[in-house]
Amino acid sequence: MNENEEKEGLDLDGQEHAITETTPTADNSETVRHSEGPVIDFCKSEDSSAKPSTTANPRPRHRGRRFLTILIFIAIAVGGVAFYIQFLNPYATEARATGYITSVEKRGIFFKTYEAEMITEDSLTDTAGVYNRPMTFSIPSDSIARILQDMQGSRQSVTVLFERYNATLPWRGNSKNVITGIIDR
Repeated sequence: MNENEEKEGLDLDGQEHAITETTPTADNSETVRHSEGPVIDFCKSEDSSAKPSTTANPRPRHRGRRFLTILIFIAIAVGGVAFYIQFLNPYATEARATGYITSVEKRGIFFKTYEAEMITEDSLTDTAGVYNRPMTFSIPSDSIARILQDMQGSRQSVTVLFERYNATLPWRGNSKNVITGIIDR
């Protein structure tokens, strides 16, 4: 190509215009000049103060970023399922215990919950076995707590329905056993 050759060409909208092409020299890079349009620089030069062209290839996407995003999403999902299984899903539902209520009290520093202790009839009738500690229960409802407080020390046995969880939560109580109902005898 000779320096400053002119060619006829079509623009994107179908209009003809003159195109001037120059070959690279020591002080300029290869450029294509449209008679009406902006200067497009196809070669990158170190001392070029022109803005980067908008027609340049976009930066390649990082595969590692996508992998990391997927990995974080999977970790959050697994953590959510584990939290649900450990703290929110009871592993024993509609369990029953029959015995005598020994104490009902409201405990806690930030979350005040009712806690009850009961000596089961099985531990009283088993004379050959070793004495077990009383069963402890958390009581979520004030009405159930009032009924159990009235039965405390009355020497009347009571059957309670409860759910057993894998772990405790502060607002649910201090025990893994949570009373859901009472069956009078």
